[in-house]
Amino acid sequence: MKIQGTVKEILKPETFTSKAGAEYTKQTLLLTHGDPYPEHLPIVFFQDKVSLLKNIAVSQEILVHVNLKSNEYKGSHYPSIQGWKIDTEIEGSTFNKPAKANANEVTDLPF
Repeated sequence: MKIQGTVKEILKPETFTSKAGAEYTKQTLLLTHGDPYPEHLPIVFFQDKVSLLKNIAVSQEILVHVNLKSNEYKGSHYPSIQGWKIDTEIEGSTFNKPAKANANEVTDLPF
Protein backbone atom coordinates (compact mmCIF):
# COMPACT_ATOMS: atom_id res chain seq x y z
CA MET A 1 0.00 0.00 0.00
CA LYS A 2 1.18 3.55 -0.72
CA ILE A 3 0.41 6.82 1.04
CA GLN A 4 1.24 10.21 -0.47
CA GLY A 5 1.55 13.32 1.64
CA THR A 6 3.68 16.05 3.15
CA VAL A 7 6.14 15.47 6.00
CA LYS A 8 4.87 17.24 9.11
CA GLU A 9 7.50 16.05 11.58
CA ILE A 10 10.24 13.47 11.99
CA LEU A 11 10.56 12.29 15.58
CA LYS A 12 13.87 11.28 17.16
CA PRO A 13 14.95 7.63 16.86
CA GLU A 14 14.17 5.42 19.86
CA THR A 15 16.06 2.30 20.94
CA PHE A 16 14.33 -0.50 22.85
CA THR A 17 15.24 -3.86 24.29
CA SER A 18 12.88 -6.78 23.67
CA LYS A 19 11.92 -9.33 26.32
CA ALA A 20 14.45 -11.67 24.70
CA GLY A 21 17.21 -9.06 25.20
CA ALA A 22 17.60 -7.96 21.58
CA GLU A 23 17.88 -4.24 20.87
CA TYR A 24 15.92 -2.60 18.11
CA THR A 25 15.52 0.95 16.82
CA LYS A 26 12.43 2.70 15.54
CA GLN A 27 11.69 6.18 14.25
CA THR A 28 8.32 7.78 13.54
CA LEU A 29 7.42 10.07 10.66
CA LEU A 30 4.24 12.19 10.85
CA LEU A 31 2.76 12.47 7.37
CA THR A 32 -0.04 14.92 6.52
CA HIS A 33 -2.40 13.16 4.13
CA GLY A 34 -5.81 13.97 2.67
CA ASP A 35 -7.67 16.94 1.38
CA PRO A 36 -9.86 18.83 2.29
CA TYR A 37 -9.70 17.24 5.76
CA PRO A 38 -6.02 16.41 6.35
CA GLU A 39 -4.96 13.70 8.77
CA HIS A 40 -1.56 13.36 10.43
CA LEU A 41 -0.53 9.72 10.12
CA PRO A 42 2.26 8.30 12.30
CA ILE A 43 4.34 5.95 10.12
CA VAL A 44 6.93 3.87 11.99
CA PHE A 45 10.23 2.72 10.48
CA PHE A 46 12.16 -0.12 12.19
CA GLN A 47 15.81 -1.19 12.24
CA ASP A 48 17.54 -0.70 8.86
CA LYS A 49 14.54 1.21 7.47
CA VAL A 50 15.27 4.11 9.89
CA SER A 51 18.07 5.12 7.50
CA LEU A 52 15.43 6.00 4.86
CA LEU A 53 14.53 9.10 6.91
CA LYS A 54 18.03 10.64 6.78
CA ASN A 55 17.43 12.49 3.50
CA ILE A 56 13.83 13.51 4.21
CA ALA A 57 12.93 17.06 5.28
CA VAL A 58 9.91 18.63 6.96
CA SER A 59 7.41 20.01 4.39
CA GLN A 60 8.71 17.65 1.69
CA GLU A 61 6.13 15.81 -0.43
CA ILE A 62 6.78 12.06 -0.45
CA LEU A 63 5.19 8.73 -1.33
CA VAL A 64 5.59 6.11 1.43
CA HIS A 65 5.19 2.38 0.85
CA VAL A 66 3.65 0.88 3.99
CA ASN A 67 2.30 -2.28 5.56
CA LEU A 68 -0.65 -2.16 7.93
CA LYS A 69 0.03 -4.18 11.07
CA SER A 70 -1.85 -5.08 14.24
CA ASN A 71 -0.58 -6.39 17.54
CA GLU A 72 -2.80 -8.17 20.06
CA TYR A 73 -2.22 -7.61 23.76
CA LYS A 74 -4.56 -8.97 26.44
CA GLY A 75 -7.49 -9.20 24.04
CA SER A 76 -7.08 -5.73 22.52
CA HIS A 77 -5.70 -5.03 19.06
CA TYR A 78 -3.35 -2.13 18.35
CA PRO A 79 -2.94 -1.10 14.70
CA SER A 80 0.18 0.52 13.27
CA ILE A 81 1.48 1.74 9.93
CA GLN A 82 5.01 0.51 9.15
CA GLY A 83 7.03 2.14 6.37
CA TRP A 84 9.49 0.22 4.24
CA LYS A 85 10.24 2.48 1.23
CA ILE A 86 10.09 6.21 0.44
CA ASP A 87 9.83 7.80 -3.01
CA THR A 88 10.74 11.50 -3.19
CA GLU A 89 10.21 11.92 -6.94
CA ILE A 90 6.50 11.54 -7.58
CA GLU A 91 5.78 11.37 -11.29
CA GLY A 92 2.56 13.06 -12.40
CA SER A 93 1.77 14.24 -8.90
CA THR A 94 -1.17 16.61 -8.42
CA PHE A 95 -0.83 16.73 -4.64
CA ASN A 96 -0.96 20.31 -3.31
CA LYS A 97 -1.27 21.70 -6.84
CA PRO A 98 -4.38 23.63 -7.89
CA ALA A 99 -6.48 21.94 -10.55
CA LYS A 100 -6.45 23.64 -13.94
CA ALA A 101 -9.80 24.97 -15.12
CA ASN A 102 -11.36 23.29 -18.13
CA ALA A 103 -11.64 25.58 -21.18
CA ASN A 104 -15.45 25.10 -21.19
CA GLU A 105 -15.78 25.71 -17.46
CA VAL A 106 -16.99 29.03 -16.05
CA THR A 107 -14.64 30.11 -13.26
CA ASP A 108 -15.79 33.63 -12.38
CA LEU A 109 -19.24 32.93 -10.95
CA PRO A 110 -20.71 35.64 -8.69
CA PHE A 111 -21.40 33.20 -5.84
